[in-house]
Amino acid sequence: VYKRQTIKKNGGSVTLPVGDHFVKYIAWDSCYQMSEDSIQVIVEDRSAPVAVCEEHIVVSLTPDGTATIPAENFDDGSYDPCGIQDFQVRRMTDSCNVAGNTDWGDEVAFCCADVGPGKRIMVAMQVEDVGGKKGQCMVSVEVQDKLPPRLIPLPDMTISCEYAIDTTRLFEFGKIATHPQDRDTILASNMQATFSTKAYDGLASDNCDVSVQESFDMSIDNCGKGWLRRYFKVQDPQQFMIFDTQYIRIIDRDPFDSTDIVWPNDLDTINVCNMQQTDPKNLPSQYRPRITGDTECSLVGIDYEDTELPITRGETACLKILRKWTIIDWCSQSSGTYKRWRYEQILKFGNDQAPEILSSCNDTSVCSID
Repeated sequence: VYKRQTIKKNGGSVTLPVGDHFVKYIAWDSCYQMSEDSIQVIVEDRSAPVAVCEEHIVVSLTPDGTATIPAENFDDGSYDPCGIQDFQVRRMTDSCNVAGNTDWGDEVAFCCADVGPGKRIMVAMQVEDVGGKKGQCMVSVEVQDKLPPRLIPLPDMTISCEYAIDTTRLFEFGKIATHPQDRDTILASNMQATFSTKAYDGLASDNCDVSVQESFDMSIDNCGKGWLRRYFKVQDPQQFMIFDTQYIRIIDRDPFDSTDIVWPNDLDTINVCNMQQTDPKNLPSQYRPRITGDTECSLVGIDYEDTELPITRGETACLKILRKWTIIDWCSQSSGTYKRWRYEQILKFGNDQAPEILSSCNDTSVCSID
């Protein structure tokens, strides 16, 4: 008899688990006289369990960038004749800074630091049988981040060509932040800027950290007008990438026009005998055009043509000039031609001083014989 298992014959077998057991023998005769005796049987498991691990498993991170896997998930059919009572697991190295991750435990943790091309995390699994014997095997773990990064883009901008762009300071047009607390308002000081959306930094986010790479190209003419494009690549540890472009138009906010010209006064003067004195650069500023709105966005040229006019009866001038001014902005066109502004100026030069004889004359007699 063993734990109510009875063999009603002389001899037989009974299944005994690991441990100490007592087996009772009972004998009786035909007169029902009975005697009994007991024997102690100690069953020992002297063989370690056979640990069988998954050769390679893939772990996907959750939206918070972590994953916790129970020890049993690494098992691929471990066995022991006497039975397995426990599974434990540990990482060989830990880049997640999780307490106990390299100690034997019921589960093991993974994080974003484990993600990357070719990265494999070695994990040991340990099985323990009912007799306390242990066996181990190794698993190669590939950690994946299956969530692509997300991006709130920068606004497109339109700025004045009067603003001098410094390509080493493109952050003045905003940045792509990687943490919400790092986003700022785009100040755009002195740019006369307008924005396609709210003037605020962009934001790249992911359940893991992301990297942001920037490049640019630009096309600006001699008048300071054109465009600037900033290209952004956002990438997470899984090599998922998204791209965005910020487009910045550069225009003339205040084009050059006639209000930026102060035309010269007419001139009526005396005692000018040298024609070089009629050159505009030799005349006071009020007798030549003055430009008040020539900015970085314009390229203004000034030219003139003189025509000498006849002196009419009654005029005191000895020289009269019609000066035709032409001003052109090489940065402004209308119907395919550069804009021009014209003006006519009259210059009169007189002389009220009689000639002066500086030396006396001697009398001279001339004899003429016809």
